[in-house]
Amino acid sequence: MRNYLTFTLNQQLFGIVIDAVREINRVGVVTKIPDAPACVVGVTQVRDQVLPIIDLRVKFHLSLDPLGREACVIALDSPQGVIGILVHAVQAVVGIEASRIDTPPSLTQRGRHLLGIARINDSMVVLIDVLTCIQAEELDRISQLPSMALNPSA
Repeated sequence: MRNYLTFTLNQQLFGIVIDAVREINRVGVVTKIPDAPACVVGVTQVRDQVLPIIDLRVKFHLSLDPLGREACVIALDSPQGVIGILVHAVQAVVGIEASRIDTPPSLTQRGRHLLGIARINDSMVVLIDVLTCIQAEELDRISQLPSMALNPSA
């Protein structure tokens, strides 16, 4: 059994392996950064650290439904540093047996970041690997955003 943090994007349930999650924060003031990748909504400050925020709705080509009061930023450890993902709401940490996870459909080339589809009670949870859905060069650019925010002339 493996633990996943579940969250919603546009009323659809997603899950990520809990191991990479550093913390969960409310959405604060977001500063937009010029020339950032399209999926980056900007940067915010969390405990004196500038955190780039990625909108998975853009990465997954979902509609940009309005964010409500339950919107959160999930801070994740990546090889290039801490990044945040913007979600509509965090749901729960759930343990999922491998036998309850179906192989992801190979409908598109984007399927490489899908870990599978889990069945939990009457719900289906799309399990994703956030870091593989962000291309390596994009992740490198995103990791440079905090220093750009602190030193705009860079």
